[in-house]
Amino acid sequence: MLSIQDVWLRFLRVLEVVDEAVTAGSYEALEKGLARELSALGRELIQQAVEAVDERLREHAGERPGWVIVRRNDVKELLTPFGPVRYGHTYFRNKATGEYRYLADDWLGLTPHARVAPSVKATLVEKAAETSYRKSGQWSWNAAWQVSGQTVMNAQYH
Repeated sequence: MLSIQDVWLRFLRVLEVVDEAVTAGSYEALEKGLARELSALGRELIQQAVEAVDERLREHAGERPGWVIVRRNDVKELLTPFGPVRYGHTYFRNKATGEYRYLADDWLGLTPHARVAPSVKATLVEKAAETSYRKSGQWSWNAAWQVSGQTVMNAQYH
């Protein structure tokens, strides 16, 4: 997880962005700078949280009875409201059933093979009610990402 010092340094960076925008007299620079810095912080916090859950499951066998580690640090990318987040997670096998799972994803409520966060799916479905699938997939509040019309359609029906 991020240390208090890391969070403080990030907060100071946000204040620098505010100061630069105010000094320049640009509301647009303020808005864009804040969106960029806060999105970066959001992506990092999500990555750290998922990896912390994964580490806890890896280190404490009592929290995953019957599951053994198969592979560590498989990389997954998930589209979040803050933009794409890449994180490492551990692949486990259940000794009794032979089932394979990423337990950190299960713990957090992410379905297997999910590439889009549930909150982003909900937003895409809302937008699809107003416009085409293709145009819905091109929308993001900070224009940092886009998805295909097929992904929007899949979000609506799954």
